[in-house]
Amino acid sequence: MAERTHPGPESPEGTSGTGRSRSPRRPPPGLTVETHEAGDRVAAVVSGQVDLDTEQTLHGALRDALRRSVSGVDLDLGAVDFCDCSGLNVLLCVRRRALEDGKVLALGATAPAVRRLLALTETGSLFGPAEAAARSAPRGRRDADDGV
Repeated sequence: MAERTHPGPESPEGTSGTGRSRSPRRPPPGLTVETHEAGDRVAAVVSGQVDLDTEQTLHGALRDALRRSVSGVDLDLGAVDFCDCSGLNVLLCVRRRALEDGKVLALGATAPAVRRLLALTETGSLFGPAEAAARSAPRGRRDADDGV
């Protein structure tokens, strides 16, 4: 059972193109994605903040988890402190890819920030429990409603 951890990006320090010293920037709040195999699925536990600064980390980790799975990914977002529309876009893109591959991206635990975003955008029903989502997922067909 392999476990992978994808730490969030660090802010670079250094000089600008003009040769002047750039003041050190505070790193963005971290994002951690831990994954492990769970039968024919991969479980992914996300913690921290999902925003423009961390979306690529989340996208890469979920695509990797989806690639390693047989039937899909079970996503735990219970420890996410903040999630904006860039995070929702990642979820929708990975969901679309999962459906194209005949797999399912299912949400388990969700933090209040995630639940609020899903409620405001009326997208929560796209990420049902793994069992229900697996039964209703079209095999090898692109779902027209999940692109942003």
